[in-house]
Amino acid sequence: MKSETFTLLLKNNLSQASLRKAGSLKLLLDLKNIYSLLAERPFDRRGSISKTALKSFLAAEENLPSYVFEFFDSYQTRNEQITNFPQLLSRYFQTEIKAKTRIVAEFLRFEYDMSILSSAYLARFRGIPIEHALKNEDMDNPTVLMLIAQKDGTRPLVFPSEFSDLEKRLTEVESLPFEMMQAFEERRFEYYRGQMNRLPFTLRAILAYMMQLWTVEEFFALQDCDTAAWMEKIVEDVS
Repeated sequence: MKSETFTLLLKNNLSQASLRKAGSLKLLLDLKNIYSLLAERPFDRRGSISKTALKSFLAAEENLPSYVFEFFDSYQTRNEQITNFPQLLSRYFQTEIKAKTRIVAEFLRFEYDMSILSSAYLARFRGIPIEHALKNEDMDNPTVLMLIAQKDGTRPLVFPSEFSDLEKRLTEVESLPFEMMQAFEERRFEYYRGQMNRLPFTLRAILAYMMQLWTVEEFFALQDCDTAAWMEKIVEDVS
């Protein structure tokens, strides 16, 4: 099943309140699409907002969270906006985690930790200072603090205990770009599979399936691209 088909099923079967929870997760895709517009990269159609509508909302400064427009007020040129875009994504996570209900907050907290871990790991892999890669993150976040504490080391990064399986897997595929990214996607998939099995036939399971579906699609997209070039783009984004 493709994301477009699943989204249609959600619209036809979920309440408005439940759809808003799904929309909170899809907002991350919408924000990433803002970056795609700025950097002239492919637009992700899995988001809630079409390309035309997103351009219109940005121009009119409406129908998006206030922190989006605050970001654009702070950075006027396209180059500044691209360079500092991780600030906007970090603001999304920090704001939405606090504002959303338990299920959405749990999923966003996991996604934020995975984003932090991948940014730090890729920075170490490419020789970029970890503290520089994480400069836009929440400095009260335990994962951020743990990684920055290792900034002067040369050994593989030690992850929080709940990600020890990912840490172990990465040591097995060190210096293999595709396998490294695959390890992150597999960890994400397993997390959401666990969430589905935790409470089947609930909104938690439905949203977890949506996130699993995105993970599978992103993994197949990874298979079809030049992994080394793709990693270079990620490192450019975090640096």
